[in-house]
Amino acid sequence: MNIVKRQIFTALLLVTLALSSFGASPVWKVSKGQSHIYIGGTVHLLSKEDFPLPNAFEKAYLNSQAVYFEVNINEVNSAEFAQKLLIQNMYVGDDDITKHLKPQTIKQLDDFLETKNMTLDSLKKMKPGFLSLMLATTEMQRLGMAEVGVDQFYSNKAVKDKKKTGALETADEQLKFITNMGCGNEDELIVHSIEELGEIASVLTETKSAWRKGDLKELENAALDTWIDDFPELYKELLVDRNNNWMPQIKAMFGTEETEFILVGALHLSGEQGLIAQLRKAGFKVKQLD
Repeated sequence: MNIVKRQIFTALLLVTLALSSFGASPVWKVSKGQSHIYIGGTVHLLSKEDFPLPNAFEKAYLNSQAVYFEVNINEVNSAEFAQKLLIQNMYVGDDDITKHLKPQTIKQLDDFLETKNMTLDSLKKMKPGFLSLMLATTEMQRLGMAEVGVDQFYSNKAVKDKKKTGALETADEQLKFITNMGCGNEDELIVHSIEELGEIASVLTETKSAWRKGDLKELENAALDTWIDDFPELYKELLVDRNNNWMPQIKAMFGTEETEFILVGALHLSGEQGLIAQLRKAGFKVKQLD
């Protein structure tokens, strides 16, 4: 598939990400006066072939005293969070996903699941956002593309190195985004997910190529345009609102003695509402690392 075809599900996988030039990496040094931080665009799920990561990640990590993630990685990997995730993302009583889908969508979902040796009956209690992400993760595992991502890799490394870590939002806030995803637009989200899962291997190969070289414009073209057009409320909630919430925290880091390295999903960096554009508009000097 040509990368100019917009892929809503690719956006969700990267989110959880303008420059038009080809950069050397998805890592930037952001400076103001004598103070600076680093910010890197990540992919949350990778394959073994994606390692080693671009050298700029390690350069920024070694030159930083603290590493910040979207959310506390250990917290979202805990049993307590897993239980919350299930409780909040499962329909209760007689309710299930089929009560919120058109007959043709139910048939399309049922036919898709049959090709994967799965049944709708075993999954129908899942709410739309959770179901879509579960299907994506399952398909990526089948393709060998659901290994440790950039965030988990550096979270593990920071713990081992006893380096300070922090988070831009709480696990409960991230849980809310997942729970609300697709509510009110169940048919659209499920149909998009099914269509794009059939092409996920080629789409992610092209998208990760753009990510590795830090080409935010190509990532924007690949993932944002149709998302903005087809799911404006979801785009606003998952990207724009979160970016706006993070900006005051990022600006405050320039008043600390330590150097921070911020790691967020690559789509949070691209576009007019992205963190890179916002930082430039706020008067910060932004330089892409080699």
